[in-house]
Amino acid sequence: MSTFDNPSSAINPSMPSNIPPTSEFLELPFQRPPSPWLELNSDTPDDPHESCNFQVINRREKIHRIRGVRNFPAEITYVVSPSEIWVRLHNHIAKKLTISTNNTPNREINISEGTYVFTPLNEDILVRARVLVYDSEKRQALLRLIDHGKVVWRDDNALFEMKNKRDEMRKYPWQAIPVTLQGAVPANGV
Repeated sequence: MSTFDNPSSAINPSMPSNIPPTSEFLELPFQRPPSPWLELNSDTPDDPHESCNFQVINRREKIHRIRGVRNFPAEITYVVSPSEIWVRLHNHIAKKLTISTNNTPNREINISEGTYVFTPLNEDILVRARVLVYDSEKRQALLRLIDHGKVVWRDDNALFEMKNKRDEMRKYPWQAIPVTLQGAVPANGV
């Protein structure tokens, strides 16, 4: 007799009665991505067994995000709708994660979805961004400014490299955090 048939069992999972406990129900709809691995740097000195000579390799480029797991004071940076509001912690470091247009890196030539780049915020500074969509015919990219939350269109000649693995700009998480208003209803009912 299974635990589903025995209601007096101490360990009785609470499943709805109309769903049969089959293996089809318990399968996950996704597969776990492969784990990262260590690879020897190309510029290693004589002793290749030192831990500092290895780098972690993942399948794709990634800059981590800050997760809001508890209440925190924040400033609103960009609002799309009640289901997409971008905020930033009060003690953010977004101003430190910019570079001057005088120190412009090389232009990005391999533009694709998910690539991290620098792009101008104004005529004086470049900020970090992630390519959301790239239109190769118009030579324009839709970017998310990851420290501000804004979405902007830029020509491909305004996208600059952020590829160096030792680059300090890649070590810091997104400063903008997306939040939603759950269960908010307009006062006039519209």
